[in-house]
Amino acid sequence: MHAIIGVDPEDHGALLSLVREGLSASVIRRLEIAYGATQSEIAQALRIPLTTLRRRLRQDEQLTVDESDRVIRLARIKDLALGMMHGDDQAAVAWLRAPREILGNESPMVRANTEVGAREVEDLIGRIRHGVFS
Repeated sequence: MHAIIGVDPEDHGALLSLVREGLSASVIRRLEIAYGATQSEIAQALRIPLTTLRRRLRQDEQLTVDESDRVIRLARIKDLALGMMHGDDQAAVAWLRAPREILGNESPMVRANTEVGAREVEDLIGRIRHGVFS
């Protein structure tokens, strides 16, 4: 998460402040790189209309509180997947982007576009890390 957001994921106060202030739209480009995704895919995962996302990037606008919260959520999911894959970024990205039957044939990246879906992905990662049959 630090590579994407620039803040220690354990510093909840700093994360909360960033969310409340609204992250810079430039963080979207770091998410694209972290997920190996297109702007369109990131827009879908963040539930931001693509035209709005492009305008925000072009004008370097601040994201809303809700959008910033969703960016933090996707960054957290990426960190968890990276830990699950023992630091293998390529494996983590491949896992996050591939449809999973257990997630209704959605990729973890897409499934995590809501808080409920993100919790489901986090739970699945936890079960995989601890060897619990899913």
